[in-house]
Amino acid sequence: MKKIFFICFLIFVSCHADKGVIVFERKTYDPNVVLEASELSAVIDASLITVQLTVDKTIPVKGTLNIKEGKLKFRNVTELFLTLDHTSWDSGLTERDLLTRKIFFGADPMQMNFAGDPSLWGRLQSQKALPGLRTWSTLTWGSKTISFPATMDVGLTPQGYLFAKTKEPISFKISDLGRSELLKQLLEAGRKVEVSDAILVDVYLEFEPVSAANTEQ
Repeated sequence: MKKIFFICFLIFVSCHADKGVIVFERKTYDPNVVLEASELSAVIDASLITVQLTVDKTIPVKGTLNIKEGKLKFRNVTELFLTLDHTSWDSGLTERDLLTRKIFFGADPMQMNFAGDPSLWGRLQSQKALPGLRTWSTLTWGSKTISFPATMDVGLTPQGYLFAKTKEPISFKISDLGRSELLKQLLEAGRKVEVSDAILVDVYLEFEPVSAANTEQ
C-alpha cells in the first residue's frame, strides 16, 4: 500500500512540475518571420525602463518603469513608439514610491519615440544585428517634449524576439521636462535634502509580430 501511495505521489509531483514549466515557457519565433514583418509589438513583460538619479549628492537611486504599449513600424522611416506606465514606478521603497507616483509623475501621459533612417530595416534583415545604432529620440511628458540622441544595440534573442537596448544610458535633466516644481514638492514631502537634476535612463525592449501579440490579449 505504501509503495502504491509513493508512486502516486511521484506522479502528482511530476505532473505539477511539468505544468509549472509550461506556465513560464516563452513562445519561440523563426527570426526570418520576425524580420519580414512590417510592424512589431513590444512584449510588455520583457521590456523595462531603468532610471538612475543621485539623492543627497552622493547616494545613487535606481527605479524602473514598465511600458503600457510599444509599436515598431517599418515604412518610409523606421519608428518606435512607446507609452510608459507612470503608475509602475518602483525603486524598492514603498512609501517613497507612492509619494513619487502621486506628486512627481501625477497623471500626465509619458511617451518615448525613436526614429531611424529608411535603410535600417533592410540592414537588420541582412545582418541580423545592428550594434551601436544611432537614433534620434524624443520624450513627451504632458505638454513638454525634449529631443536627444540615443545609441542602441539591436538584434535577436535566442527565442527569436527582436530586442533593442541602449548601449549607454540616455542623459537628460528633470528641469528640461518642466518638472522642477513637482520635484521640489516631492523633496519637501519626502524630506530629502537634494536630488540631482540630471538623470540617466536605460531602455530594454523586446518585440514580436503584431498578430501574435493580439492573439494573446
